[in-house]
Amino acid sequence: MVLFERKYFKGGLQMGANFGKKFEQDFAAEAKKAKEGKIFVHRLKDTDMSYSQRITTYYTPKNICDYFLFFEGKLYALELKTTTYKSISFDRKEDDNKMIRLHQINDLTNLLQYNNIISGFVFNFKDEEKNTEKVYFMSIQDFNNFVYNTDKSSINATDIVLNGGIPIEATCKRKWFSYNVDKMIDDIDKYVLSKEQEIGSDFYV
Repeated sequence: MVLFERKYFKGGLQMGANFGKKFEQDFAAEAKKAKEGKIFVHRLKDTDMSYSQRITTYYTPKNICDYFLFFEGKLYALELKTTTYKSISFDRKEDDNKMIRLHQINDLTNLLQYNNIISGFVFNFKDEEKNTEKVYFMSIQDFNNFVYNTDKSSINATDIVLNGGIPIEATCKRKWFSYNVDKMIDDIDKYVLSKEQEIGSDFYV
């Protein structure tokens, strides 16, 4: 039985499908329970690449993100990324083929033109030996600012925290993890409010 598979990208090796999918499923389950079950959670379907290897990526549909969460008039567009490594690589050019693809960055950025949409990444740094996970939300604005101000092509947990990232509580429940999505929503809203007060305008427009 295959417990997990590993996927190779330029500049690093990323968690395989099973660990990443497990994180997505557990995160979505917690989101559906948060805020007394009043969060609408929608998973965008993954592209089916098994149809034919002859189909080029030019014709392959690309999702904006992994999940939409809707709560009290706000839409949260979230792209989830999981790794066992110390950092997560990202594209600077279309053909870099890193863990975070350029189209994912662009799609999350393009959502900023709409009111009441908060878009960004949920990063999960998993330590298999210690059985721990460090999880963060990072808005696409803060991510883009980081990319603009660095020569690096990857981001680690320290970079995320120092550049506006918001920790998400992750608790090990024997064979699975729970994530405090309830608090995540509150923390994101507080952060947005503080940024709006700081810059004197709508942070997410």
